Amino acid sequence: MVGKGRLHFHTAPEPGCQSRNRFIIPGDAVIARRRHGEWLLIDYVSRDGVMHSAWVNAVRIHLTESAAKP
Repeated sequence: MVGKGRLHFHTAPEPGCQSRNRFIIPGDAVIARRRHGEWLLIDYVSRDGVMHSAWVNAVRIHLTESAAKP
């Protein structure tokens, strides 16, 4: 994840579906699973070992090895 500040998770690829208490911060690594327009469905493992799946704004994610499927 790149940029400044928190990147909040969304339950659906819509701006109004933001989760208030779930987010990632710059430097966190995620796995991109699928792209939907400007959104990415990602997996993230939190520090306590719990896997989270959520939609995030793709502009804040720097893809490295392979791009998510459209």
